[in-house]
Amino acid sequence: MAERSNITLTSLEEMKVSIRDELERYTLSSLEKKSVLIVEDLRKLFVTESKSENGFHSGTTRPRKGVDGAQVMSVIGKLSLLEFGFKEIRIGKAEFRLRFSEDGNTISVIDDIDVFLKEASEIVAEADNVLQKEKAKLNEN
Repeated sequence: MAERSNITLTSLEEMKVSIRDELERYTLSSLEKKSVLIVEDLRKLFVTESKSENGFHSGTTRPRKGVDGAQVMSVIGKLSLLEFGFKEIRIGKAEFRLRFSEDGNTISVIDDIDVFLKEASEIVAEADNVLQKEKAKLNEN
């Protein structure tokens, strides 16, 4: 009596490609999630005050006491740009936005997922480092 099975025979090379693709997806997803969580925490380093007058609403956002608002906003900008790169990879684009140039006038675009993931990991780690330093400043005040 023959039984059916879900076993698929695969060559070692096919398995390596499959594992590599899965690792890329996992790394991309992990970096993206960490980036989103860092941005949420960075935004908590600011205070927003709202007011209403004559039917108009306005608000002012400023860094909390002791927080380097310029540095935090710069990091939020870097992570926001990186978010475009994550999306471009997910939708299958050939090139992905990664970072601003040193002068801030141009955007670096890359076409190698491995290099993107390596550099994105560094950007996210740098952002987390800034977050931890700024949170420590809050605890000092």
